[in-house]
Amino acid sequence: MRGGTALDSRIVGERPMHSLWQDVRYGLRTFRARPGFTAVVVITLALGIGANTAIFSAFNALLLRPLPVADVDRLVFGMALREGFDPFGTSFLDYALYRDEARSLASSGLATQRQFHLMREGEPERVVAAAVTASYLTTLGVKPVAGRLFTADEDRPGGPAVALVGHALWQRLFASDPAPIGRAIDLDGTPYTIVGVLPPAFDAPFSSELWVPMQVSIEALPFDQRAATAHEFVARLKPAVSLQQADAELKQLARRLEQEHPQIRRGWSFGLVPLRRQYLADLDGRAERLLLALGVAVGFLLLICCANVASLLLARGVSRETEIAIRRSLGAGRSRIVQQLLTESLLLAFAGGGAGVLLAFWLLPAIGALTPIQAAALGPWLTDFRIDGRVLFFSLGITLSTGTLFGLAPALKAAGSNGLISTIKRAEHHAGAGKERKRSLSALVVGEMALAATLLVGGGLVAQSFHRLQSIDLGFHPDGLLTMELPLSPARYPALHHQVDFIDQVLQRVRALPGVLAAGITTNVPMQRGTTMDSIFEVEGRAPLRPSEVPITAHRLVSPGYAEALGVTLLEGRLLDADDHGRALPVVVVSEELVRQSWPGEDPIGKRLRRVRAGQRGPWMTVVGVVKDVKEDRFNFRVARP
Repeated sequence: MRGGTALDSRIVGERPMHSLWQDVRYGLRTFRARPGFTAVVVITLALGIGANTAIFSAFNALLLRPLPVADVDRLVFGMALREGFDPFGTSFLDYALYRDEARSLASSGLATQRQFHLMREGEPERVVAAAVTASYLTTLGVKPVAGRLFTADEDRPGGPAVALVGHALWQRLFASDPAPIGRAIDLDGTPYTIVGVLPPAFDAPFSSELWVPMQVSIEALPFDQRAATAHEFVARLKPAVSLQQADAELKQLARRLEQEHPQIRRGWSFGLVPLRRQYLADLDGRAERLLLALGVAVGFLLLICCANVASLLLARGVSRETEIAIRRSLGAGRSRIVQQLLTESLLLAFAGGGAGVLLAFWLLPAIGALTPIQAAALGPWLTDFRIDGRVLFFSLGITLSTGTLFGLAPALKAAGSNGLISTIKRAEHHAGAGKERKRSLSALVVGEMALAATLLVGGGLVAQSFHRLQSIDLGFHPDGLLTMELPLSPARYPALHHQVDFIDQVLQRVRALPGVLAAGITTNVPMQRGTTMDSIFEVEGRAPLRPSEVPITAHRLVSPGYAEALGVTLLEGRLLDADDHGRALPVVVVSEELVRQSWPGEDPIGKRLRRVRAGQRGPWMTVVGVVKDVKEDRFNFRVARP
């Protein structure tokens, strides 16, 4: 009895860290003695934890990781909306009104895409640029790594020729010269003075490498230029103002524009979305919903893994009943037994978690390659699926939770033994104990089957969504299709006929190359559109009764051979040919969608329509052909209608 008392006092008075270290060493010895069991548990956990870590890495990159702007959650992107159609850019009319009268906005800015020819050692290099108001970059809260941003004086008409350069362009031009400020660069034959260098990977908007002041007086512009929806609008919400409140206010102001300019604004509205969505080219938030669905699916997978491991531990607990009963009879309390078994569970969880992180590291390149998301800006930030501190913290959290989840029930059950004698009696009367174990295992099996069924259904829906995204009918054949941009310097090709002659020569040479079946040129390559490419049309002899009946579709200028090179499907009539270039009256090939909008149930061949821009009408164009719809936009450049 004295020996038993001494053992009890030693166990009760044992230091926590010492007992924990004993449990760790004992658990490791146990796992080495049963390598098969250990391997099965670790692999099972690695699958669940690895899948969750990989999906969270994508979620973190797309939706959580801080961007190189200040307080991104308060930044919004604005767009003009027309009932039933995709979003447009913002006009100067909208911008001036919202800038001056919107009380929910702390600041706002406007940007327009530009392209320059940068002369380097006598050779031109095309540079994607943005002409911005002085308030655009300050609204974003961008901090230059060298120099400063634009001032209000530099943004006035006739202001100095100054420029901001991106970090990558700074490295290319000046080899990261620490003193680029004040140096001049040649843009389209005009010297621009560099006043600042923007942070690495910052390229908003338009994936730009260069920024210049817009230098526009809105009031002095012709009305058609003020009304053109050709710009990108960003704004910063005031503190305590929600997106919904700001959106409602701007919609109210847009109704005033509709009343003041009914000839061009009838049926128009305005909308705001979080700026991060615009950078993801996902205005309706479908990427968020898809990631949440994937997160739920891999969460169920982890629960199934936990249930499987719990089943294995319960089964293993049967073989350890005598061992645990002896420990109880020697004085170990129930909490001490639970600590020992939970320590073993956490050791298994940490081993599975480590293997899961390695699995996630291996899976991330595949996830990045399969994602249909194409960032409109800040791509190096938004699509950089990697394991950073936040991901590791998440992995640690689910590892601890997993170890506790699958280990607690078996530990409590095993520690509930009343001693050695009762264990021996249960061994002699095995039938009753067998029924109890069967009930526990049956409950786990039923739970696993329910989770598996849910995972199967959810996984099928997610897989179906991904399949739809990956197998969208593009309306053309991308296999073997090569594209390149062909910018022409206004200084070298000042007149339109000079540009046309050069393009004709290029096409002739390309078509003569071996293996080339067809070649053409277009103003916009499919899948690379922005928010300003849709055009409004007027149909001859058909006045729309409602704003939603006004035909709107993407408008492209193309050469003969373009449709053949793209591989579009001709449904009716003919495609453009070389003779169309010299015709007195322009001709046009239209899509199925435009036919549905303009001539439902009618033969469109020979019908006429014309483009309408800010109240200005273009020449009538005769329809000579109908082609299958071509997908012009990115993954999800859509938005819910107002």
